[in-house]
Amino acid sequence: MLTIAEAAERLGYTVKGLRNIVERSRARAQGRSTRGPVIKFMQVSRKSPILFREEWIEEFIDACTIDPHAVESEPPEQKSGRKSPPLSIESTSGLDDWLLRM
Repeated sequence: MLTIAEAAERLGYTVKGLRNIVERSRARAQGRSTRGPVIKFMQVSRKSPILFREEWIEEFIDACTIDPHAVESEPPEQKSGRKSPPLSIESTSGLDDWLLRM
């Protein structure tokens, strides 16, 4: 088991930064909506030390790792300013009759 100081050093965080992630994780475990990364940890009571298993640190690293080669390349979807396709002669058939009846 790693202490919060050991885990923070391993992850490249300050102890305060990792403690913030722990608090976010605690909130998520209580069902509250949170934003940002979360990590598994163990704490017997609020006064006891926060501890981490090695595999939890590895899971956190894996979850936060972005691999651009993991997804097959697809050309980006092009967006046009138009919301609908342009009208064609075929799509306006009957429109003249309707306008004349108005």
